[in-house]
Amino acid sequence: MNCKLTKRFGFAAFIMGLTLCGVGLRLLLSPAEYQTTTRIKPEHEAEPGVFSGPYFIQTEFEVIWSDLLLGRVVQALNLNVEWGKKYAGGKRLKTSETVGLLRRRVNLRLSNNTTFIDITVTDENPVGASKIANTIAETYRKFRLEQRQQRQQKVATSEVEIVNPAAPPKCPISQNRLFGTAFLFCGLAGVVSGFYLLSFRDSAAKTKL
Repeated sequence: MNCKLTKRFGFAAFIMGLTLCGVGLRLLLSPAEYQTTTRIKPEHEAEPGVFSGPYFIQTEFEVIWSDLLLGRVVQALNLNVEWGKKYAGGKRLKTSETVGLLRRRVNLRLSNNTTFIDITVTDENPVGASKIANTIAETYRKFRLEQRQQRQQKVATSEVEIVNPAAPPKCPISQNRLFGTAFLFCGLAGVVSGFYLLSFRDSAAKTKL
């Protein structure tokens, strides 16, 4: 292998090694994420002769996603203050800002083509994830109960049952540490290989002299 080719391989291995080390360190330093789910069952009730629309579940999704309901969750958990400390340097967040952050952590889906709704929350704190999921479910249940009481069942309403409350997950969903360690070791191997090839090239040049 000539010196120029050796130098190119060495330089490429060195740069690739540094890149992999950077990726590995980023994965190792990034916080783990935990995911948990609360399952609820909304039941649709209507007065005789009142039309029950085919988009009931979609309507319930929109209610849970609404600024009104998520705003209540934010207030119940004091997230404006707590997340302000975490993401805004201690400055209290506006409710609209906190609701936006909350939506990114929440996923709604219909469970196995049933009328059960799974409220799944992803967060860096396993206890926080379960608190958010359960608070959303409870806030939604209370909201529908308030509506039933106000309307006195004169129009179609829904009653909500919390089937399975969320529990704090024990294991993170992401394998950041495993992949981070693998990238870091591969990167170190690349750096060492590149350094060796570059040193070998210099040694070979000196030997010729």
